[in-house]
Formats: sequence, C-alpha cells, structure tokens
Amino acid sequence: CTDIPIFGTTHADHMVHDIPCTPPLESRYVRRNYEHETGRQIVRHLVSLDAGPEEIEMILVGCHGPFTWASNIRKALENAVALEEIARMAYHTKMIRPDTERLPEELRQKHYQRKHGPDEYYGQKYSG
Repeated sequence: CTDIPIFGTTHADHMVHDIPCTPPLESRYVRRNYEHETGRQIVRHLVSLDAGPEEIEMILVGCHGPFTWASNIRKALENAVALEEIARMAYHTKMIRPDTERLPEELRQKHYQRKHGPDEYYGQKYSG
C-alpha cells in the first residue's frame, strides 16, 4: 500500500495532504480484537503523521482497504465517494505520466480553503 499523492484540485478540495496508507496490521493485532485494532492502527498512523481526524478524513489501511469519516454521515459518504474518485484519477495520472509532480502548495491551499476555510465561498450547501 502506498499513499495517494495529491496531484489535482479535486483532491485538494477535500484535503491538502496525500491520502495516507497505514502499514498492514501486525499478526499480534490480527489475533486480538481485529476490528478494534484496525481502528487503533488508523489512529497510530495519524499520530505518526502529526495529523488529527479533523484534518485527514480518509485513509487506506494496508492490506485492508479505505476508511472515511466526518462530522456527519452525509459528509462521511461524500468522503468515501471522493476517495474512490481521487484514487482512480491518481492511478490514471501515474499511468499516463509517471513523473507527474504534486499539486503546488498554493493551489492546494486555495482549493481547500475556498470550501473549508473561515471565509469559505465555493460549493453547494445541503440545507436539509
């Protein structure tokens, strides 16, 4: 498993970091409470990145799969759909042009802040 690099603005609309991938669970954790340990693996990895669950709301768990979360179920589902699309686009980007560079920081921040920053102004809002 490898992190998904931030190549484009769709990714930056959701977060300014690469989408992380944890190492696979060690055997000792698999033999314990597997589901609980999977959650702990996610937390351990976020701590190692010095990031919190409000900063990164999607992750891949090595040899397992994707996990997303958010402040509400609608946003968590949106994150799941976004993760699948971002992964697909990153895969195609690497296949078409393996030397593609990450999105510049200024563009990352612009796309993220316009949807999530204190002066957010872009995107549709659900009012139901």
